[in-house]
Amino acid sequence: MLQKHLLLAINAAIEAGAEIMKYYSQGFEVEIKNDNTPVTEADKASNKIIESWLLKSGFPILSEEGYIPDYEERKSWDYWWCVDPLDGTKGFIKKNGEFAISIALMKNEFPVVGLIYLPTSQQIVFNWENEVFIGKLEEAYADLNQVLNGLKKATIRKRTDPFKVLTSRNNVATLFENHINDLKMDHDNIELVQVGSAIKFYRMAAGEANQYPRFQGSMEWDIAAGQAISEALGFETIDVISKKRLKYNRPDLLNPHFIIRAV
Repeated sequence: MLQKHLLLAINAAIEAGAEIMKYYSQGFEVEIKNDNTPVTEADKASNKIIESWLLKSGFPILSEEGYIPDYEERKSWDYWWCVDPLDGTKGFIKKNGEFAISIALMKNEFPVVGLIYLPTSQQIVFNWENEVFIGKLEEAYADLNQVLNGLKKATIRKRTDPFKVLTSRNNVATLFENHINDLKMDHDNIELVQVGSAIKFYRMAAGEANQYPRFQGSMEWDIAAGQAISEALGFETIDVISKKRLKYNRPDLLNPHFIIRAV
């Protein structure tokens, strides 16, 4: 059943990515939302395209740029989509290339399939049947096997020297520094890799990182796809407070602090 839904997400990302790049090259208007974060015409156009594809599944959609239902409506959802149509809007505005599309198919409280697409390079990564596929996709596809045949399988990073830790530009300094100091007890050579948006999860799938800790606010749609991909690679996503696997579709969509690490 999920095969056709993954194909919907793949085609949605490819088409939305092409639309995003039109704005990237031609210019766009920027607005400030009620939460004081920026949104562009590209965010809205991408969301419209992605929703048009995903609605074919019949599953509800939770998107940063779409309608966000109250928890009383959401709590009964079975399968549903968690979407960030343009993750890294600030990077998009700065034109530093650090932005992505994130789409996750959720089952109750957890992601089961995650997809991240990088519009600037047309690179994609997603998990499917306990494996992660990575590579370049440029056009829509009618068959999932055709997609899989054109990509390679990703594996978890095994090399530990240096031990590479992904970090965003927004990590709380003290908490992050404390975590790095703890890591130094087990690793002599630690290298910090600063990357914006969901590109961090692509880097993990590409074998370029060992761990991703985050001690700053993020929303469910920021990491749902990344969690599915990372866990399929053999990482675990741990809520720092509960010490349990990170859950979704909570009353408050703001994520707790978390660490994605090798099991």
